[in-house]
Amino acid sequence: MKKLLLIFLSLITLFSFKDDGYFKNPFPKKIIFQGNSLFDTGINHVTNNLKYVTLGIYDSLRESYPGLVLVDYSISGQNQVQINSKMYSQYNSNLVDSQSVCVIWEGTNDLAHYPSKTGTQAFAGLKSFTNHLDSLGIKLVVCTVIARDLASDPGNLMTRIAVYNDSIRANFSGNRLCDLGSLSMFNDRADASNTTYYQDKLHLYQAGQDIVLYQVKNKIQEYFEN
Repeated sequence: MKKLLLIFLSLITLFSFKDDGYFKNPFPKKIIFQGNSLFDTGINHVTNNLKYVTLGIYDSLRESYPGLVLVDYSISGQNQVQINSKMYSQYNSNLVDSQSVCVIWEGTNDLAHYPSKTGTQAFAGLKSFTNHLDSLGIKLVVCTVIARDLASDPGNLMTRIAVYNDSIRANFSGNRLCDLGSLSMFNDRADASNTTYYQDKLHLYQAGQDIVLYQVKNKIQEYFEN
């Protein structure tokens, strides 16, 4: 009987500390995407027409983390005001814990949908949301905005985006910052006319999506490996 008890206790210890997302605690490793159509839609991709970036990241990471869970709240047309209004109350200790990683990529719609909003004001909306997530102990990846040049865009949009991006860089660093807006193919308004990466001066072809996928995936993986 004593031997059986020791074996039982040993098995409990083994499974309690197995770090693959199944047994370490009640929550598996989880990645949550929060954004708009840049995450939501895979333009011009014949294999997987929707959710190309987020599903691509998930499928790639799941090879190393088979218990990984995907939650995708990225919605076409969504802006930070809507994210804060809809999602603030949804994030709680029942959804996330310290194993979860939330990737936020917004700002582009927030500034485009509210032409009078400054980059500083847009960042304040983002920071209000990330402060709430920080209070839950969730890991964060915050992405900067890439260049855009739609005909309907306000003339000063890229100027306000620059202020917004600089605010992100000043407040987030390391694993918490995915600086997509600083990459050479996404940096300047004229870059949005490069049809190697851009489909319509806002959304990306697969070549552009692959860059986003790679950059965001690396930030998530850094969290999982450390």
